[in-house]
Amino acid sequence: LAFRDFKSAKYYNGTLIPATQELSLAEARSEKQLQDYLQQYKQPYGDYVSDWDLYFDPQDGIICDLENKRINQFQPSEYMKLKHKDVTEIPPTIRKIAMHAVGDNEEFLEYFMNWCACIIQYRCKTGTAIVLHGTQGTGKSMFLNHIMAPIIGRKYAFSKRMGELEGQFNGWMEDCILVWIDEAQVSSYKNQEKLSADLKTFITDSPLSMRNMYQMPYMAKNFSNFVLPSNKLAVDVDTGDRRYSIANSQEVRLVLTDPEFDAATGLERTQFYHYLITRKADRALARTALDNAAKVQMTLVGQKAIDVACQALLAGDFAFFEGERPQDTDIAIMPAFAADAANRYVALLEQIKKNPAQAMTREELHILLNYTIGDMPISPYKFTSLLKHHKIHIHPVTKDGKTSRGLKVVWKLQN
Repeated sequence: LAFRDFKSAKYYNGTLIPATQELSLAEARSEKQLQDYLQQYKQPYGDYVSDWDLYFDPQDGIICDLENKRINQFQPSEYMKLKHKDVTEIPPTIRKIAMHAVGDNEEFLEYFMNWCACIIQYRCKTGTAIVLHGTQGTGKSMFLNHIMAPIIGRKYAFSKRMGELEGQFNGWMEDCILVWIDEAQVSSYKNQEKLSADLKTFITDSPLSMRNMYQMPYMAKNFSNFVLPSNKLAVDVDTGDRRYSIANSQEVRLVLTDPEFDAATGLERTQFYHYLITRKADRALARTALDNAAKVQMTLVGQKAIDVACQALLAGDFAFFEGERPQDTDIAIMPAFAADAANRYVALLEQIKKNPAQAMTREELHILLNYTIGDMPISPYKFTSLLKHHKIHIHPVTKDGKTSRGLKVVWKLQN
């Protein structure tokens, strides 16, 4: 084979064994190299270099379509070529590694195994990401790099740094099935909101706009599945999130002997492939992010104080604001301006207790949030704009016979 890829305008030469569909391609630097390559195999060069389409699709059984001049760059791994054998249990050492990586939680281990099985059986994009977190040396990279990557094929399973997601070139995802983001921590980056939004798009969207250096953007299928192993808070998880499945935090290092490592990367890895390819694989379950205690905890940890306060306000969570009530002894030693703010806050709480179903004016919302969070904008316009960013939309309300702008809140008081 000797051709020019239409999309990238790059030259390629290689060989194809039709009977086995085994393909070997390499980039050529010039037409002269193509000519020399063909002469080496006593093949005619022709009057021009033909344009072909290179693409990546692990679900397409055809590697080379000679009639339509299309080449699929996916090549099944050595494991994928094996005849399937029924293995009903995870091999013991690999189970030990995987179980440790997910924080010793059987429910999450089963979810994770189903997620992996869907990738192996259907070679598909799950649309969800796995977050593994805890101290260093808990088996996260061991499982991904030494177990899953060889099974999928190392050309299609690899690690990236979070910073690499910030760049404008994401063409590496076109040939990717599994990617893990080493030491993922979105909050450590300056443009964390854009990075978080991009990551969510990469996790769920296909086809996806992709771009390589010196090349115009193009649309391509996105088969990449993301795992985020981290020693810290990997991502900010929004309330109602549907992308991230969070494992329990693992704070104990994995102890693995040399014989155990050899077993996991030898015979057990083959057995594990058979386990994944033959076990039940529920794509609907893999597409659904797991809601568990670890996710709730990470959601709370990642929230900003103002997000928590605004959610309490929308939910009518009086206990949250009552918990911020200052004591009289504290007010007595406050500076005059702080004591005035504290007294107005206490008076408003007492008013709410007398009439839980009442409208809150914008000024009263400012009293609540300025005391609990601090540094609220003084300007009504800027304060209203800030509220909108946190899903609080004020509108005309009537209170004490007067119409003003505010929010209708039904407070839930503790008995």
